[in-house]
Amino acid sequence: MRSSYAYLLGGFLVGCFVGFKILPGFPLFTTSGPDVEVPEVTAARADVARQIETDLTLASDIERASVQLTRGAASVTLTLSGEGVSGERLAVIAAQVSTAAGIAAGEVSIFDSRGKYLNRRSIEEYEQETWWRGKAILVAKVLGILAACVTMKFIIDTIRGTRSSSCCAPFGWASSPLKKGIG
Repeated sequence: MRSSYAYLLGGFLVGCFVGFKILPGFPLFTTSGPDVEVPEVTAARADVARQIETDLTLASDIERASVQLTRGAASVTLTLSGEGVSGERLAVIAAQVSTAAGIAAGEVSIFDSRGKYLNRRSIEEYEQETWWRGKAILVAKVLGILAACVTMKFIIDTIRGTRSSSCCAPFGWASSPLKKGIG
């Protein structure tokens, strides 16, 4: 019985290694591109930034807009003609920039001409959502590894012929008290 636990522990460790070290580095599962930018990509990004600036300055409450695009993020600096911009308008600007740049709306930082961070709350919400999504993925990986370990234990017990008829026996738990006559 102790060797079954050794197999279970070994399977868990191998599953952890594969799940957290090998698969994230496998080219099929990676999403990041090369670190070196091609000049054509940089030129296309500058064209998109100019188009976004032109679109933003068409609004009556924005005198001038400056857009900086990087891989996976954007920074927008606005010179406002009025006293400020509403939260809904900031969300529309972030959505417009994210759609044109091909990034998530939470990756768009909007500043005014004095350097005041205008959409800090939406960025914080996006970062919190991303953090929790990462934790959920981590829990799913661990549960998947545990399920694989339990399956391997059942397979090993079946091959050895030591599998008990009780559903709880593979885990080392006692049978139901009713079967033993207690209670």
